[in-house]
Amino acid sequence: MKYASLCAFLVLSGFAIASSAQTADQSASSTTPNSSVDSSSMTANPTDTSSTVSNTLTNSSTATQTSPVDQQKVNRVLQTLIAVDNNEINAANEAQKRSSNSDVKDFAQTMVTDHTKNMQDAQALAQQLNVTLSSTEKMEKLKDMGKQELHKLQSVPAAQFDMVYINAMVEGHQKVLNMIDEKLLPNAKNQDVINFLKTTRDTVSHHLDMAKDVQTKLKANKS
Repeated sequence: MKYASLCAFLVLSGFAIASSAQTADQSASSTTPNSSVDSSSMTANPTDTSSTVSNTLTNSSTATQTSPVDQQKVNRVLQTLIAVDNNEINAANEAQKRSSNSDVKDFAQTMVTDHTKNMQDAQALAQQLNVTLSSTEKMEKLKDMGKQELHKLQSVPAAQFDMVYINAMVEGHQKVLNMIDEKLLPNAKNQDVINFLKTTRDTVSHHLDMAKDVQTKLKANKS
């Protein structure tokens, strides 16, 4: 279908970004506490352990932080998902304006609600991990692609809109699901990021099932 490229804005650049950040979510590299203690120091003051305790606490605190390199990788992953959320919301807003089908409109409202929450959760996670979300050249290209594909959706004739939109949702959500399963989750190291990806995956899987149900109904109405 000539509109098959529509779903590309949801994920294709996301795959490229995810591939460049295969270890995207690693957020904490453990720092081994300084266990070496000078024997002369032990002899001079065998009961003074304050220095050792202080070093241990400092190292423990450092181990829970995200290194600058990890921040960049986490930024790429979260920005990929946020871009997908934004593109889904924009497409859903267009569907709510143009569709007269109640199933399509209900699906679109779910997209707006769930992807808005997912985007907010991604931003909250970035703040929790002390990751400053910043755009990259690839992310700007993804945004531009989203605008172009939204324009294509806006130009679809009214009689074809519902099927074109829902077909794009089925294909797009399947690709996002594959991206999470094959690229993001296998390389996730930080437990908070893993939990967020699993939650996102559940939402995407649910959306895919919903889109398939609406797709089946639309096809039945045409026959």
